[in-house]
Amino acid sequence: MSSIKKLAAQTLTYGVSNIVGRFINVLLLPLYTAYLTSAAQYGIVTVVFTLASFLNVVYTHGMETAFFNFARTEVGEKKSFAVAFKSVLIAGIILTAVGLLFSNQLANIMNYENEAVIFRLLAGFLLLDALSAIPFAWLRQQEKSKKYVMIKLAGIFLNIGLNLILIPGFLWAYHNNLISFDPQPYFISYIFWSNLASSAFVFILLLPIVIKNRVKIPKHLWQQMLAYGLPLILVGFAGIVNETLDRILLKFMLPQDIADSEVGIYSAFYKISLVITLFIQSFRYAAEPFFFNHAKNQNPQKTYAQVMDYFVWVCGFILILTLVFLPIIAKILIRNKEYFMDGRGLLIVPLLLLANLFLGVYYNLSIWYKLSNKTMMGGIIASLGAGLTIVLNVVLIPKLGFVGSAWATLGAYFGMTVISFIVGEKYYPVPYSYGKLILNFALLAIICIWFYLATPHGYQIILAALVYCIFFWLVERPDKNPNFVRIFKKS
Repeated sequence: MSSIKKLAAQTLTYGVSNIVGRFINVLLLPLYTAYLTSAAQYGIVTVVFTLASFLNVVYTHGMETAFFNFARTEVGEKKSFAVAFKSVLIAGIILTAVGLLFSNQLANIMNYENEAVIFRLLAGFLLLDALSAIPFAWLRQQEKSKKYVMIKLAGIFLNIGLNLILIPGFLWAYHNNLISFDPQPYFISYIFWSNLASSAFVFILLLPIVIKNRVKIPKHLWQQMLAYGLPLILVGFAGIVNETLDRILLKFMLPQDIADSEVGIYSAFYKISLVITLFIQSFRYAAEPFFFNHAKNQNPQKTYAQVMDYFVWVCGFILILTLVFLPIIAKILIRNKEYFMDGRGLLIVPLLLLANLFLGVYYNLSIWYKLSNKTMMGGIIASLGAGLTIVLNVVLIPKLGFVGSAWATLGAYFGMTVISFIVGEKYYPVPYSYGKLILNFALLAIICIWFYLATPHGYQIILAALVYCIFFWLVERPDKNPNFVRIFKKS
């Protein structure tokens, strides 16, 4: 139990960075929706950052996880770090050079002919973010979570500050005749300039870690780490496909006159569902090194099963609370009435909340292929999930628009969870509390789909929250409810 408490403490610490950072970044949503001239412009920003997510997977090519895996062996931390950083540096230089050379062509392909500069800026901050990823992984492996949080927040605050200066600040200066040019046509590029500057600042703060871990590396170690890490590109791509490809498919499958607007509305309400993702990301930062380090202990599977129980409960309560306060949250974060003219926006939130719950469970389950060195199996499962995402989006978008993308996301994450569980039981069985977990998922699914179909009143959602709390009390208080709990014990 002490190890789980340690994991919880680490998750809480990382949560400060993620929750504060994401919350501050979410505050950019009202900024962008207020100052960008239309939902279509916000759609452009969303599509380009979606492309960035794909490229970031290639830039890092699984070296973070490879570092965690090899650092726990006789190879040691320094050599593992040096190999991972060198690999990311070489890949990053090549990819950034290609991006700079072909930025105009990429802008033309995306039908953003007047925005080529944002693709050059994108290439720059992707390189810096990738180079920062390995030092950040070192801080996680060393359990230096406070330093990690401080550096992360420093970059986030700089990014927010630059956005405020370059967008509303420059516009105020223009209206007060302090600058002679109208900044509004450049607002999109200012967003990417802010990211480039903050990424450079963060990398400078992390440079001492890079210098500290400079050692000579054997060639065979690089080959071994690449063999472990490269299949994780499939995992990363699949994750990005599942999370973001729907925006690109919406853009190219819907009529051109509404596509960017639909992407903007969908993306705005999608961000509300990310409240669960905040916790999941914080948990992942703490859990990945925890799982690798704990694998050396006796019977680690028992601990992993306990972690899953606590994880699902926390996600469940976050989901319920989000639905209870959804009308308030939506109006605070989305300040432009244009986004509420289409009533479908609020309806997709419960579907996406449930989808992100299954995504978090999948992340928990995925430890089996990382610990058993079967990363290729993980890549195959993730690729199947990505294929499911593409198929469901292609089928549902013409019929339901962006609501179809929400259903596709839920279907893909659920499918990946089931497949990973079935395969993981063969290679690395963990004694999960199956009955309790299944009933938990079923209750949350009923609440979310009920919200989607009926749009219940506030008091009805509060009643559903009370039912969930009662279920928690019945299951987790075996001293008070022995007969009820016995039903959900693993046979």
